[in-house]
Amino acid sequence: MPQKRLPKVTTADLLAALTPAGSFSRYDIFERYCKQAPTADAIPALRSALADTYHATVKCAAKSLRKLGARGRCHGRSSCRGFAG
Repeated sequence: MPQKRLPKVTTADLLAALTPAGSFSRYDIFERYCKQAPTADAIPALRSALADTYHATVKCAAKSLRKLGARGRCHGRSSCRGFAG
């Protein structure tokens, strides 16, 4: 029997998952997000998730940031002045 497709995770879902609601729910949301194409507007939420206490959430956030490439590394940082993105 085919699995039921879940709706895409939005940036609002990521931000809501960062509230203290339990590590599994955060992991579930970030794990689903890292399986889709990330967007630049999610970078602040992904960076916040890098400080999560649950290692699997951190791993998923890092994977999503890696998919964004230079945009994920330099978004809003003065140390990346040469990047125009």
